[in-house]
Parts: sequence; structure tokens; C-alpha cells
Amino acid sequence: MVGRLAHLRALRQARSVSADAGLVRVAVTGGPAVGRSTLLDEFVGACRREGGFAVRVRCRLADRQAPTALVSDLLRCLAEEVSPVSGARRSTCETRPPLLGWQPTGTDDWADRDRQVSAARAAVAALAERGPLVVAVDDITYAGRPALQWLRQVLEGCARLPILLLVSVRAGEPPTTPEQLAEMLTDATWLELDGLTEAETGDLLCALLPSRPPGRLVAEVHRWCGGSPYMIGELARILHSRSAGSGLPQSVDEVVLHDALRLVHGRLNRLGTALMRIVEIIAVAQGHGGVDAALVAHLTGLDVHEVLTALDLLIRMRLIGDAESLPLRHPALGTAIAASMTAMARSATHLSIAEYLFVRNAPADRIASHLTASTVAPSGSWPAQILLQAADHARETGADGVEGRCLELASRVATGTQHREAMLRLARLEIRRDPEKGLLAAVAVLSEDDDHAVVAGMLGQIGRALYETELGAHQSDLLDRIDTSVRGTVFEGWAEGYRKLHRPFLGRPVQVRRRIQGLLGRRDAMAVLEDDDADRRPVQSAWSALDAFLRYLVDPDPREAVREARRALGQDGAGLELHPLARTAALAVLADVGDRHEAISWLDRFDRSESEGQSSPTGWLASVRGRIALAAGDLDEAGSCLNDALWEQGEGPDASHDPVTVILVGLLADVHVSRGEVDDARTLLRRFRLIDELPPGWHYCELLLARARMRAGEGDLTGARRDLVDLRARAHQAGIRLPGSLMWRRHGADLLVAVGRRRQAVRVAAAQLRFADAVGSPLERGRALRAQACASGTAEKHRLLREAVALLSPAESLDAAHALADLGSALSGSPTRQEAIAALTQAVDIADRCAAGALALRSRRQLLVAHERAPRQMSLRGVLTLTRRERQILIDAIRGATNNGIAQTRHITRRTVELHLSSAYRKLGITGRIDLPQLFRDPAFWPLLADGLPARGSPSN
Repeated sequence: MVGRLAHLRALRQARSVSADAGLVRVAVTGGPAVGRSTLLDEFVGACRREGGFAVRVRCRLADRQAPTALVSDLLRCLAEEVSPVSGARRSTCETRPPLLGWQPTGTDDWADRDRQVSAARAAVAALAERGPLVVAVDDITYAGRPALQWLRQVLEGCARLPILLLVSVRAGEPPTTPEQLAEMLTDATWLELDGLTEAETGDLLCALLPSRPPGRLVAEVHRWCGGSPYMIGELARILHSRSAGSGLPQSVDEVVLHDALRLVHGRLNRLGTALMRIVEIIAVAQGHGGVDAALVAHLTGLDVHEVLTALDLLIRMRLIGDAESLPLRHPALGTAIAASMTAMARSATHLSIAEYLFVRNAPADRIASHLTASTVAPSGSWPAQILLQAADHARETGADGVEGRCLELASRVATGTQHREAMLRLARLEIRRDPEKGLLAAVAVLSEDDDHAVVAGMLGQIGRALYETELGAHQSDLLDRIDTSVRGTVFEGWAEGYRKLHRPFLGRPVQVRRRIQGLLGRRDAMAVLEDDDADRRPVQSAWSALDAFLRYLVDPDPREAVREARRALGQDGAGLELHPLARTAALAVLADVGDRHEAISWLDRFDRSESEGQSSPTGWLASVRGRIALAAGDLDEAGSCLNDALWEQGEGPDASHDPVTVILVGLLADVHVSRGEVDDARTLLRRFRLIDELPPGWHYCELLLARARMRAGEGDLTGARRDLVDLRARAHQAGIRLPGSLMWRRHGADLLVAVGRRRQAVRVAAAQLRFADAVGSPLERGRALRAQACASGTAEKHRLLREAVALLSPAESLDAAHALADLGSALSGSPTRQEAIAALTQAVDIADRCAAGALALRSRRQLLVAHERAPRQMSLRGVLTLTRRERQILIDAIRGATNNGIAQTRHITRRTVELHLSSAYRKLGITGRIDLPQLFRDPAFWPLLADGLPARGSPSN
């Protein structure tokens, strides 16, 4: 009786009141399957268990034709109550008088009505003398006129006795004799049973299922069943049976409650076939915008007045809500009703609704929703916009057949951009279904359609499919067919170019650039873009976009690459669609060093064209958004975009070799490290099998940098150095200049110093400064000055960091936070401690806003040191007590040098090295080298140690 305790208390109270007031009437009502009969059964049973007297009868639909059935049932129940009892109830009633002179004969002798009334009154009086009597009549709605008159006569003769008349009434259903029932229930108290609350639904499920369901499932069941205890019980039994081997399901939306369906079917069919048809229409329209009275009238052939009357009855029966869209109160019931119809009947209803809505200019998405819900594809002359939206709905539900049919119809009736969109989406769908057949169909379009926009988009779809799918020997034949189809058009040369630039990021950038120059007629890409030969621009702008990215990697001056990327993006026509990487390549240049607002503007434009079937996968464009957010220091946005991009890419067996995937993983790992989520970064690298030895290729450079940062953050400086050496070797072999990478410009010099490669850090910082001067950006100059400071001595470091902070602080970006943190750390041991505190405080504020958890935590700990409030256990204060020589030798040990190696480098004896290390271990509260990685759990440890602060109260060696 979950959710019904308050109703049981109300019934007990009414029974108590009858002891003083005499006859009390209570009517229980509610919608279908709400638990009226269960409540009566529970209350009658409770009364009997307590030693009281109660009789319960139920009216049936057949009672309308058998008027004495209720009388006979009630007389039999009274006879059973007054007959001698045994067992536990004898103590309550030692003897019970028989029904005075009357015994049930098994026949309905209605002629002896007065005698029956007298016998019933005598039995009721005999029982009521010993305590309140409960007379429960279930479904009294079905009782006929004679039966109600007889019952009224019996009770009126006993009105002063302690009797509780408890009846249940079906909500909304017209009674057999409305007048007599109204008279019977005059002055009755009405108890209306509503559906269970969500908390009560959870309690009921806990009682019915073997384990406690999760909160999400409870909420879904409550919504699905509308709180109906009966439906929740049936659903729980189904879930229990299904969960025997695999646990509870994730969704209940497709579960069909057959028992609930039979209950409603029977009730509605008794009231007329039109009601069932109306409910079927409402059920079919469930989830598609609902229906209104006029639509129901149109589909049923009834007039509006008849429909309104029927809907009023359904509302009063608690089957549908009293709202304009006529929603079903129990979504599970709608699913069951729709499932009971044939697929053809459902499709006919959906198509009829779509036609009705179209004639009345309803919203296109609502019409499209019904078109795609039909298993029969639409036919006839539908507007292209509706067909395209119908294809959208079909794609969301996975109905490829309906989607294809809608796109085919749209391609025939559409013109302009809608025709292009339909053709390209149809090509993408066919390629997804069967790559080989779909590509052949797309190639056929090239020679049939003279719309340049369609041909460009189709080539883009073909290029994307070839990039994502290996066709082996068929690929060469396919490219030959394409070459024949586009010969003599503005797209001539596409097949040759795609052969040479199928995977442009797998080769050495310098060699790939030579291929591009060969495609451009040995001319520089910028010269081609500035040429007025419009017939060559569409194909060549795609190759030029790829060249811009590769030029950005290898040229010391990035300005030409930025100009080339802008030219490629600004070319009219659809040239960038002709290679799946072209747009991403051009945008990556702008995102990394150009105007990020310009890059965002282009991204927004390309996002709007996604519905037209663009060739660049959505994930790759999301990766550019991630680069922009990373450059701006918005780590949360960067992480979100890069995660989306990786999700679009997927995790196939070749993911660890795909250049785009590798670059995305490297960027996302760097975001995790910056946020202080080193474990997440390691998990990500393991997931894509990029944690160990890597295959050859320059595209692993950013990933190696992120991995080096992760290892340095864990105290594994030896591993970090290996990754940096590998990175440098790969970049040198490919001819890549490292200042071109945003991650390298932000963290490269710092990491090199940390692993003991200061001279290399000095060279990298100098190259970065030249890069910044070429770009002419205050942001890049600030980054370069910070890099120089990392590789400089103490006095020069302070000056460079102050200049970097002056350039970076106005933007309050992540780079500003890094510069402020470095400045605060460098000044912590100097007399200008207040300046250090101010810089660290500002660094914490900016780092928090950028979600740079690692930097924020490090700066907070350094603030504690600056305020001289460092913790005393294995403390940062211990770092401050190290002598200069102890610092030097400890850093060498952390970097992996042996005691003999340190002695040779420092020109001291091994015994001296051991003494200095023992002293350092004691001050830091560790036992030896094995505990060194533990020190890195505090982000402030390494900056304090590496900055070389003079010891307080200790002589400097």
C-alpha cells in the first residue's frame, strides 16, 4: 500500500466516526489502474484482522443485465459473517445469529424482495451491535437500478447503526443509473486516488525488484507510468525478468504493458468503438506534437461536437490530460496502444496527420516528424524543406530507409541550395551504408549534374570517404573515373591531387610541400591564390590551404603562412570542400597564431553549412575551437571541444596512427595536465595506446610534449627528458621549427630547464623571440620573454618576467597567470616579498578563472611560503632550508644522475655528494632517492627548488 497510508487512515477515521454518528458513506474514485480495488481489499482485510466485521462485494458489467446479482452477493457475504466462527475470532464473537428465517437458495428470487430486505437488515443490525460494520461495494458504477434501490432500503433502515458504506467509483465513466447512485452517495465523503509521487514510485520499485534501482531509472519509470501503481507493478515484473542475467535496463521507453493495455481496451470498448479509435490517434501522435479536436474529427469522421464529448469523457476518466495537445496521462499506455496497432495502421495515421497539418500550414518540423514516423516512405509532391526536415528526423531515429527516401524525393523537387543539400546528404548516406557502391553512385553524379556547387560538394564527400575508408585496389580505379568525369571543368586535376595528398600529414612537411608546388605548376601557393585565373581556383585553394599549415610548421617566419591561410579561406566558391583537411588546416594556422576572432567567425560560417553536407568532419572543426580556447587559456572550453572532436573521430584499431587523432589526444592530454588531472591524462594516453613507444612521424610532437609535462608533474624527469629528446629528433627530421607550436611556446623552455637542458632552452627561447618579432603580437612577445626568463639567471630573470607580465597582464589569460606565478616564485626569497605576494595572488585568481588547477594549487602553496606559513610535515619550509650546493646536487639526482655522475660533473668526491644528499633528504623528511617522486605531489615543490632561492639561516656553499 505504498502511497495509500493516508487514505487508509481516513477510512479508519470514518469507521470510528460511524460508532457515534451512525451510517457514514465514503466513495473512493480515481483513474484507471490507480488502486481503488486494492485499497478496498486492504481495508476490509485489516478490519477483519482486527476482529471487526466487514463484507465486500463487487459489481460486474454483467450486473446491468442481472439486477439481483449485487443483492445475492451481499446476502451471501452477510450470511458468512453471522455464521458460527472458529479459531482466533471466537474470542470476539462467541455466537452469531442466523439470517432471520432466510437462507440463500442460489437463485435470484426477486419477488421476495421485502423478505430479503428484512433479512439483510436483521443481519446488518446483528453485526453492527458488536461494533462498526464495513459494507464495501467495488465498482458500484455497474450496479443496476433495482440493486441500488434494494441496498438503499437496507441501509436506510439501519441509518442509526455504526455502519461504514465504502464504495469505489470509476472516474469519468457514466453509471448505469446516475440518479439512483447520486441519491445513494448523498453526503458521502469522496477520496480521490492520484498517481504515486516519484519518491513513492521508488519505494514501490524497491519492494518489487531484487535490488534498489538507480534514481535515474526511478524517475523514468515514474514518468513512463504516470505514477500508476498497477502499471509500475507490471513494469517492475517485466524489469525483474529482464534483469535476471544482465541487470536493470537503461531505458523503459519501449516496454509494452500488455495487462494495462487489456484493461483499457476493455473499458473503452464497453463505452463505444469511437473512443478506442480516438485514443489510438492520440497514442500515435504522442511525441510528435500531439493532436487537437479538429484533427481528431478529421481522422475519425465524427463531427466536432461528438469529438469534444468523447474527449471530455476521456479527460474525466483520467486517460488524457486537459490540455490543448491532449497528452496521455500515462506514456506507457500510449506505447502499448500504438504497439497493438498494425504497422500499416500506424503509418496510415501518421501520413494522414502529416497531410492534414500540411494543408493547414503547420510548422514544417511537426509535419516532418509524422512523415518519418511512418514505416511507409512518403510519396507525392511534398515541399523540399519538409522532406529535408523529415530526413533529419529519420537520421536521429536511425531510420536509414526513410531518410534515403526523403532525400531522394527532396533532390527531385528542390532547387538551389536545397537541391545541393539533398544531393550531398544522400551521397553521404549511401556511402555510409555501403562505401563502395555509395562512392560509385557519387561519381555518377559528377557527370550528370552541371551545378558546380553540387560537384564540389560531391568531390568533398568522395574525398572524405576515401580518407576514412581504405578501398585498396578499387581506389585507383575510382580516381580514374573521377578524373574522366571532371576533365575539362574547373575541377580538373582533383583526382591527381588527391592521389598525392590523400594523407598529407603522414609525410615530411617539406616533401609534401614539394608535391603541392608540383600540383600548382611549380608556382608558389600565394602566387596562385592571387592569380585571376578563376577556373583554377577551386581545386588550387584546397591545396593552398594544406600548404599554409605545412608552411607554418617549417618556415621561421609565420606571416606568409597566415596570409596564405587567409587567402585560401577567402576564395569564393567551394574550393576548401575538395579536401577533408583543407578547412581544418587553414583554420588551425589562424587559431594558433593569427586573429582568433577571425578564426571563430569562419568556424561559425562553416558550422552553418554543416546541414549542406560539408566534407570536413564536425569533429575536426571542433578541434579548431579547442585550439582557439587553448590559446585563450579557457581550459574548460578547450577540454569540451577536444572531447567532442575525439568522440567524432572514434577509437578504431588505427586511431593511434591517425595524425588527426594523435594531435587531438596530445592537445587534450595537455589540457588535463594544466587542470591538474594528471591521472586523467595518463588514462587518455593508455586508452589510445600512446603511453609507450610511438611509431615514427612528426605528428606525435605535440603528444610527446604533453607526455613530458605529465611525467615532469609526477617527478619522472628522466622520462620527461626522453620524451623531449624524441620530440626534438622528430621535429629536426621533419624540418619543423618548434616555436611554431602553441604548446611548445607556452611550456617548452620551462620543461627543458626542468630536465637539465638549459643551453637548449636558451636557443629555443631565442628562436621564440624571433618568432614573436615576426608575428608582431604583444601576446607572443610576452610568451617569448617568459621563455627567456626560464633560461636566464636570477637578476635577468626578474627583469624579463616583469616585462612579460606587463605585456600579458592586460588580457588576464593563462599565459599571464604563468608569468605572474613565475615572477612571484622568483621574488619569494628576495627583499621584495610584497611584490611576490601580489604577483602570486593575481596568478591564483587568473588560474582559477582559466580552470588551471595545477597552476592555481602551485601558486597557493607558494603564497603560504611567502607568508611564512608553510606546513611543517615534509614541508616546503624544508626546501627553503637547503643550501645552494644541496639544491644543485638534489636537482641532479632528481634528473636521474648517479652519485658518480654528479661527482664528476660537480668536480667533487662521491662522499661529498652522499653527504649533501643525506642532509637534503633529512631536511625534506624522506629516506632516499626512492621517495623523490613523492615530493612532486606538492605542485610548489619544483618551482621553489629550481628557482635557487637562498637558504634562510644557513650558509651558502
